[in-house]
Amino acid sequence: MRNRNLVASKTIFQCSMRCCLLLFFLPIVLLTITNRRAVVSARAIRAHEATPTLESDPQNVHAIIVSSSRYWFNYRHAINALGMYEIYRQNGIPDENIILMIADEYAVNARNPYKNRMHSEGIHRTGWYNNRTEIDYRGSDVTVQMFMDALLGEAPKSLKNLNAESNLMIYVTGHGGDQFFKFQDEEELMAQDIANLMDKLYEEKKFGKALFIADTCQAFTLFDKVSTPNVMALGTSLIDESAYAHHSDNDLGLAVIERWTHHFIENYHKRSNPRTTLHQSMVSPFDNKSVLMARVGIKDDTSRDKFKDIKLTEFFGIKGGEKISSELRERIDTIAEISPESLLKLPRYTRDAASRNQKASQRSMNPPEESAVGNICSAEEGDSPTKLSDNGLFILICCSVVALLVSKNIEKRILFRK
Repeated sequence: MRNRNLVASKTIFQCSMRCCLLLFFLPIVLLTITNRRAVVSARAIRAHEATPTLESDPQNVHAIIVSSSRYWFNYRHAINALGMYEIYRQNGIPDENIILMIADEYAVNARNPYKNRMHSEGIHRTGWYNNRTEIDYRGSDVTVQMFMDALLGEAPKSLKNLNAESNLMIYVTGHGGDQFFKFQDEEELMAQDIANLMDKLYEEKKFGKALFIADTCQAFTLFDKVSTPNVMALGTSLIDESAYAHHSDNDLGLAVIERWTHHFIENYHKRSNPRTTLHQSMVSPFDNKSVLMARVGIKDDTSRDKFKDIKLTEFFGIKGGEKISSELRERIDTIAEISPESLLKLPRYTRDAASRNQKASQRSMNPPEESAVGNICSAEEGDSPTKLSDNGLFILICCSVVALLVSKNIEKRILFRK
């Protein structure tokens, strides 16, 4: 009888321990399976978002970027243009799809203490003028006529690949006023000239969608005459408002970038994602007038697409450059921004600091993609599933084995006492 009770107790104990272990590990296994499926789904969604469509394909994105001011005190206008150009370059947009016009040679200006270098964040951060910067028109070649010819395909270098499906971005920065934009204080691009230009581009089927951005004083007045279909326009200030600089550089002794362009570029690199719209990145962050000391004006009444609908990728390409080859991408990430010979021209303490911080500053220009926050992107990404790593799986198996051994040990002790 005693043996039977002992066997029965042993059987009951074993069943109880197995049930406990099963109840303990079953949720973990189910969570692991669910987690892996969620990870696969999330990866598929991100891969789909990062896949270039016809709109965001680098071959379909075109841009003309103009800084129309000369003289040293207008340094910030050139930086505005270089910052916008850098986005297209990093996104792998072909050079034949970009026209860069800068009216003065600030990099070699006698007042520039850092020869062959231009920056907006100080000498210890990556500059935007380097051996990859390809300026197509400079100095006296930056004129109203050359600007128009480059768009219409009549200049020595022009946007010759424009077609009825192209997404065209036009960005101008410099000095302006009520319905005019200055080119080197010698001539002006009038609001009516812009309207006529956009009409001609549309008639010649040079774009499917066009985005015209002006960062200047009274910028929005430049679009008072525009009525061309599928043209969206943005001015960083309204009538009787000025465009202000964001900050100055003590070494250069002048302002280095405009407020709207500074905030847009910073938000683009740090917070934009494939779902970010033009409105979320170019308009919403500036709802509070104190940010710019001016108000942003937008015009999309003649366009079938609106600022709130169009994704940023349609005019700037996939962030990071989906079409860039791995070899080119490696060069972009590791190439020295300025040569040691150029650094020799700097003061010694500056030269040493610049050399030490070169790699760190380059990494800072390519921050990891984040979910949009605040008013940059209202389409928040869902909580990312936590993937169980290989180490985690190994620990789980070890814990299971230890639990089984412990249960066996407890079982023997109980039986021994009986």
